[in-house]
Amino acid sequence: MNEERTTRFSTAPWFKQEGFRISIIGLGGIGSHLAFQLSRIGTHKFYLYDDDSYEAVNMAGQFVTSGQIGMSKVDAAKMNMDNFSPGNRVFTNNGRFTTSTPPNKIMFGGMDNMEGRKIVYEKWAEAFKGNKEAIYIDGRLSADEFQVITIQGADDEAHKRYTEEFLFDSSQAEQLACTFKQTSFLAAQIASVMTGVFTNWLSKRYAENEMIASFTYNIPFFYSFNSNNFLQKIETTSYGVPT
Repeated sequence: MNEERTTRFSTAPWFKQEGFRISIIGLGGIGSHLAFQLSRIGTHKFYLYDDDSYEAVNMAGQFVTSGQIGMSKVDAAKMNMDNFSPGNRVFTNNGRFTTSTPPNKIMFGGMDNMEGRKIVYEKWAEAFKGNKEAIYIDGRLSADEFQVITIQGADDEAHKRYTEEFLFDSSQAEQLACTFKQTSFLAAQIASVMTGVFTNWLSKRYAENEMIASFTYNIPFFYSFNSNNFLQKIETTSYGVPT
């Protein structure tokens, strides 16, 4: 069944690389949709981190069924990944990613607070800064806008900008009314963008490893989208510009 579910994209350059260890931190609005999207692109080992459980209110924006209300978010995500994308290996951690948690080279952040983002990034950067085989993709979502910030391990400019511009205190983040915090359609969209950034990175990695001379895979440092006016903004460091 695994071969059949991937046959429609089996010649994609990003599909030629499987078996990565991938961490997803936070399985809420971003992470629940992201876990599904990432599970569909091949066969990998996933490590899921979240200390929360599902409530009925979460159905407004998160990838959860009515039968999963009351389940831990990591267990529900694993169930969905196993059902929709058999073949992956999924390991659940019903707790937060902490300063003592071992990072993976490939990590996705879907946290809802700046303190958690700081811990995840600093732990990842401590282990993999300067490593061309490492990438951290941070997603940030509101009801009508999202941002995706991508730091490649060897991209010094991205590390500098991320720490100076994007790791501000939670007190500086905009607070939204609790009745307008999340929508499923935008959560699914940011998950698709984050997955697309990752597949571009895999494609570029494959081309470099195979010494393919001509390729154009953009890995933007910053991508934002506002659904009210369909305004997009893209910023790329010199390291992420297509070759």
